[in-house]
This record gives sequence, C-alpha cells and structure tokens, in this order.
Amino acid sequence: MDAQEETAQRQPKTAAVKCLICEKSIESQKTFTCRRCRKSPFCFEHLDREYKVCSGCAAEERIRAYRALVGQERSLRGFLRFTQFVVVFALLFFVFDRFFSEEIPESLKSNIFFEYDLYLYFGGVALAGMVFCYMLILSQKQKMKEVRDKIDGHKTDSKYIFR
Repeated sequence: MDAQEETAQRQPKTAAVKCLICEKSIESQKTFTCRRCRKSPFCFEHLDREYKVCSGCAAEERIRAYRALVGQERSLRGFLRFTQFVVVFALLFFVFDRFFSEEIPESLKSNIFFEYDLYLYFGGVALAGMVFCYMLILSQKQKMKEVRDKIDGHKTDSKYIFR
C-alpha cells in the first residue's frame, strides 16, 4: 500500500444525510444540530445567523420578540394617555388661575397647586413625558417593522413545522 491509500483508510468516510427542511443530500460533516430544538441534521443554509439556531426556531424567536414589542408599545401608549391627562388637568388649573381667579373659592386658592403654581411644573413634566413617549413609540414602530419584515421574509418548509 502506498501513502495515499493509508491516509484514505485512516480518514473516516462521511455519510450522506438529508436536511430535515430542504431534504438535500449533504455530508454529515456539513450539518448542524439546532441548540434549541435539538433536531438534526440541518444544512448550513438553514442556520440562522442572528440567533444561531435552525430557521424554524429563529422564526419562533422573532415572533416572540414581536409580541414583546407589541406589549411594550401598549404600555407606552398607556403612559402617554396618562401624561395627556396630566397636561389637560394642568391646563385647566392654568386657565382657572389666570382667567377666572375671582370665581375660585378661597379654600381652593389656598391649595398648594394654586399657591405655588405647581400645575405649571406638573404640566411641563407631563409635556416632556409626552414628547419622550412619542419618540419611544416611533422607535418601537421601527423595530416592530424590522422584525415583521424578517418574519415575513422567512421561508420554512411546512412539512418541517408539523413534525
């Protein structure tokens, strides 16, 4: 035997396997096992570069991330409504203090909001909170659009999903 035959005998022969998603025949060395679902073999075309799992598990992660973003946006909108209420309340105090100060009863004039003009501070802080909420909501919508585009662009064989 010559040297080439000896090295060929020492190297293990690679078996051909089929990818679970596309069913292409590939060498077993050119496959991976998904870290999340533990299914195998997958060809490297179905390895998601962002999550480092199979494309099916990556789609589930993106859907989970999208749902979390939707929940965060809902919370931001709730806080935005609260800040809008505080701004309206502060505006009412301002209007009553500036234009109808004669009709305000003395018991209300001695209130800390009227006495120290605290409604202006609360209104200003609430207004800043509204601007901040609008900026966060716009950022959130952009993130949601990116994740939704990744989900829509995802291709998975339906046969794999139902296994």
